[in-house]
Amino acid sequence: MNPSRHIEPCLKMCRRLYRTTVDGHILDANPALVHMFGFQDRESFLAVKVEDLYADPAVNKKFNDELVENDISASLESEFRKRDGATFWAEDHIQVIRDEDGNPLFYEGSLTDITERKRAEQQMRALIEAMPDGVLVANSMGTLSSPTRRVRRYSATVRMNCSVSPSRC
Repeated sequence: MNPSRHIEPCLKMCRRLYRTTVDGHILDANPALVHMFGFQDRESFLAVKVEDLYADPAVNKKFNDELVENDISASLESEFRKRDGATFWAEDHIQVIRDEDGNPLFYEGSLTDITERKRAEQQMRALIEAMPDGVLVANSMGTLSSPTRRVRRYSATVRMNCSVSPSRC
């Protein structure tokens, strides 16, 4: 008995998969993706242009231009728009399928809903900004980022004092 032959169809249905033309026509989408965007049936979803699924269509254009020119595959976090107008955040993993000469034929990809993660990140930023003491956040490489307003004001004051009186720094 081969358990993978039973698992593979489930994975294809659960993952939100799609195929689109380079100019933005949806060629194929699995039921999970159709449902993610709030459409009742695949046919009505396929009639929509890709740019209409983005909360900001300019993001789609910029991403496509960069993808075709530079990469074979890429990821993008973007805000998307459902059929009813509600928005959600998703991470788009996309691959350019090219012909023998390297010309783009179509895109294949998958979307992962990251709305809850984005909300949690926003709440964390709000909590950090509300802290009375200064807070610095370091990424995994040790680079300091996301300083609170208090830290930014302090560092601006230090820079100003150093430029006026370098001996104090």
